[in-house]
Amino acid sequence: MDAPTDEQIRAAYAAFGSEGRLAFEFAHPDLEWHNDPEWPGGGVHRGIEAVRRDLARQREAWGQARYEPIEIIRLDDGRVLVLVDVQVTGKASGAPVSVEGAHIFTFRDGKIAKVQAFTDRGRALEAAGLSSS
Repeated sequence: MDAPTDEQIRAAYAAFGSEGRLAFEFAHPDLEWHNDPEWPGGGVHRGIEAVRRDLARQREAWGQARYEPIEIIRLDDGRVLVLVDVQVTGKASGAPVSVEGAHIFTFRDGKIAKVQAFTDRGRALEAAGLSSS
């Protein structure tokens, strides 16, 4: 499997936001998920089970969540950068949180091997080797 199509990426974000379902069947067994240190559960999570636990913790904190891909950028090295608007509501507080985030996906053996999650699009663009201006 090459990198997914734009339609597949958009469908995956919709499912993740509405159902909290991540398509782990497309994840490499050595999956690494790098959360921005500013996001709850920040840091690196290695392996599918560690990523599942981290995402479950996040789902416990948030009531509703919506992840809307705004732009999908295919990088020359095969990675995919997705600029995304994240809208979540605190489960206990009901407080809305809005983040203009980004994810960089790296693929190995046709599967997602690494996800870098950013709460700052400028840092994501720099990590992708693109200018933030």
